[in-house]
Amino acid sequence: MNGIDIVICLVILALVVVVIRYLIKEKKAGHKSCGFDCSTCSMCSHGGHGCSGGCHSKK
Repeated sequence: MNGIDIVICLVILALVVVVIRYLIKEKKAGHKSCGFDCSTCSMCSHGGHGCSGGCHSKK
């Protein structure tokens, strides 16, 4: 690997870390990845499996 390859790998790794940290922060704040508030939806909270999107209308 030369210097350019290492820089590209580091940039990609940094982007992955930023996205993962963002998703963890959103989950801790109570947000769902589907973008809806699923706290009262029985389809989304059933068994703690997360939102399947079945209770939301398609955009």
